[in-house]
Amino acid sequence: TLTPATEAARNDAAYVRLTGNTVTLAGRLSLINGAIAVYGQGTLCLNGGGTFGAAYLSSAKGTRIEVNSTLETTVTDSALRDMALQLSGNIGGNGVIHGALVDAIVSPGSAEQPGRLTANRWENDGRSTLVVRLAGLDTSSDYDQLVVVNSIATSVIGDLGSLQVLMTFFPDGGDTFEILDNRTASAMPGVFTGLPEGTTFIAGV
Repeated sequence: TLTPATEAARNDAAYVRLTGNTVTLAGRLSLINGAIAVYGQGTLCLNGGGTFGAAYLSSAKGTRIEVNSTLETTVTDSALRDMALQLSGNIGGNGVIHGALVDAIVSPGSAEQPGRLTANRWENDGRSTLVVRLAGLDTSSDYDQLVVVNSIATSVIGDLGSLQVLMTFFPDGGDTFEILDNRTASAMPGVFTGLPEGTTFIAGV
């Protein structure tokens, strides 16, 4: 558990260094305000959930954060709530983030299996990447899906960032995959970079 020791230490930052391994935190995280930065090589799995104030979780190159639980924020102001908790870097897992994915490489599920990752907000400036694996037709068990609940924002008008598709099976013509589930009240604000509506492209195998 990462908890600031005193009120005065509430803006502290925690640094997690990985050495080529996977570290699983089963306990619940608590951070009033501050940051958790993951660096080195490996994966940090957040399996016990967490409660945050204004917090920033990031993974540096070579690392990954997997959210396999629910991350919540104590911020109640509706205008600030979705951006109070921000995650960036390489983010995956099968959990729920009551916050924002900001300019992130989003790859739902685990390294071994596709999954569904849910966030209140998905924000990017054209540098974000959504990585999905297609291994069958069942949502979250056979292929990856990102669910966005409240808002999708782009600083480059109409650009959702890059899409990378990895395939381990051959679908039939007409098969469909809902890789991005937009549950917000607004229409999708754009398309993936270089992929206008109706584009045919070759996915990686």
